Amino acid sequence: MAMVLANLSGPALVPMVDVTIRRSPIAVGGLGICICSGPSSWDGTNTSERHFQLNARRDDTEGTPSPPCLALDSWGFWRFRWAVGPGNRSLTCFAKQVSNVANRPSIVLKTNTSVGLNADVTAVMGSSADWISATASFVATGTGMVWVELHNNCLGIPDTCYFDRISVV
Repeated sequence: MAMVLANLSGPALVPMVDVTIRRSPIAVGGLGICICSGPSSWDGTNTSERHFQLNARRDDTEGTPSPPCLALDSWGFWRFRWAVGPGNRSLTCFAKQVSNVANRPSIVLKTNTSVGLNADVTAVMGSSADWISATASFVATGTGMVWVELHNNCLGIPDTCYFDRISVV
């Protein structure tokens, strides 16, 4: 049985592939835990205006230090859930956006007051046309899950953003 990794949007978007929608932890690349939400929103409901990324894909030509990596071909974001425990927590990710425009790729840790993340934390990649890293950090006061969003913020012209080497502490 074939499985589509990423947001697992459903069989309507993947012709001729048997898609299994999972709500249990799965491994994606170097990530230990990734829990996928429902087909149209970050919180598993259909009431949110924050839709999943349609153009997220595996890219076998880019990557740091070597391929593959995650590619977002247009404006939007890809998300996953990160299991955290009490203490200092940080997530580092490398990104590459070939056109060095003002709207840089970013990482967003979404608010979850049950783990002590009382406001969104955003880390924006610096200006470069090569691989560059950013780190988002917070102090967790409890155990739970945090939504992590990898954003392609390029508006106006289609511009692929590549994401790789996600590491957590």
